[in-house]
Amino acid sequence: MLKAKNYKWHIQLTLSVISVVLILIVIFFMLTSNSIITITKNNMSLRSDNCANQLDLWTDSVINELGIYKKTIEDNFYEEDELEKFLVTTYQVHDAYPMGIYVGDENGMYVDASGWVPDYSEWVLEERPWYIDGKESYDFVFGEPYVDSMTKTLCISASARVRCPNTTRVMSTDVYLDYAKQLVNDIVKNSSIDGAMFVTDEDRIVIADSMYDVAGNTLENGDEFYKIINSFLKDEEVLQSEIDFNNSTYYIHIKQMDSTGWYLVTYVKKNTILGYLYKVELIMGLVAAVAAVLLLLITRGYAGKMSDMQRKAKTDKLTKILNREGFEEIVEKSLSDNPGQGALIILDMDNFKSINDNLGHPEGDKVLRLCADILENFFNRKNDAAARIGGDEFAIFIGRDITYESLNTMLERLMEKIKSNFDADYAKYHLSVSMGAAFARQGALYSELYQFADDALYEVKRGGKNKFKIDLKE
Repeated sequence: MLKAKNYKWHIQLTLSVISVVLILIVIFFMLTSNSIITITKNNMSLRSDNCANQLDLWTDSVINELGIYKKTIEDNFYEEDELEKFLVTTYQVHDAYPMGIYVGDENGMYVDASGWVPDYSEWVLEERPWYIDGKESYDFVFGEPYVDSMTKTLCISASARVRCPNTTRVMSTDVYLDYAKQLVNDIVKNSSIDGAMFVTDEDRIVIADSMYDVAGNTLENGDEFYKIINSFLKDEEVLQSEIDFNNSTYYIHIKQMDSTGWYLVTYVKKNTILGYLYKVELIMGLVAAVAAVLLLLITRGYAGKMSDMQRKAKTDKLTKILNREGFEEIVEKSLSDNPGQGALIILDMDNFKSINDNLGHPEGDKVLRLCADILENFFNRKNDAAARIGGDEFAIFIGRDITYESLNTMLERLMEKIKSNFDADYAKYHLSVSMGAAFARQGALYSELYQFADDALYEVKRGGKNKFKIDLKE
């Protein structure tokens, strides 16, 4: 009878374990699918940013090269015959603009590195788009993409006005966009991204597309999917979006480039992302057969995730240093383990609002991360702790014995370091910090210590900015 009961108990336990494992498998797939989607979207964002940056660097390098030619022409070549000899040296030299440079002015002069001579009965220099664009700027500007009539290749003019006495002279070249095509092909080939395209800002002309040979066409004249992309760009919906199209969910990432204002559009289907997960399902189905063995491993893994979640809950998402809750916990433990030892510093950024008002919140976030990095590197001893406790307010706890002189010297050095780092990029906004500090009293609680430091900070703010005060009250 006892054996029967034990057998029944084992059966019930086994069924319970298997049930738990099956439930965990279901939960696992739900969590994993969301995680995979998130990871893929983040990866698409990173790859898109990298791809866009590569095109930015490429266009910058082309502009820099052309700038050298422009300066050489301005300094040495005014006469047509001398200029023609010089331009010939630019023909078939650069991969980006192999046809070389051409120059024209309002007096009727036109010189082309390739030796091409226009039919002046049909060709009017002042009506050429590159001349119209270039004569308005001494810096190089890109025109709209077009298919070169001689090479049948998609290219774009890069034009700038050349300083020349007694005439309006413009220098230009046809920049071929093969590199843009290579970039979109590479980003798709080397990742799980389904498609990518470069699109101009104003007319939404496709510069390069990894899926179809539509370079030179506009999104507005494309199929329904291109029209959806076009609507996002018109509404200035950049970064990531999600759409349903042709019974599929698409995740779309849009990145605007700094140098040209062009857009890089990348997209991936949800089914593409989860296709790998479906293959895993078959393998995971076998887990039920060894559920009892894996239960311990799953539990252990879950405990690790819980620990990680707790750690993240005590970390400031923006700056990656401690948040108020995590900081308070560390300080309370230190005060409990080592009563009367240590010092608490509260730091408030001066004139931070001017950054958000003038440069925008993303730049403000960058400043906050910079401040956090400075604090974390400055207070890097074992028992030191730095935290962002809200807005532009930070706190530091020095969890060791420290004298007034040492703390005073430390705060002076910290203010100098922060000011020099801020002045490097934001000098005109007069960023600085105000600080209040207090030493730990015997038996003092965190709330009391915080109040002492906060009172000291208040006195500093009331008397001005860019100073600190150390509370010395007993």
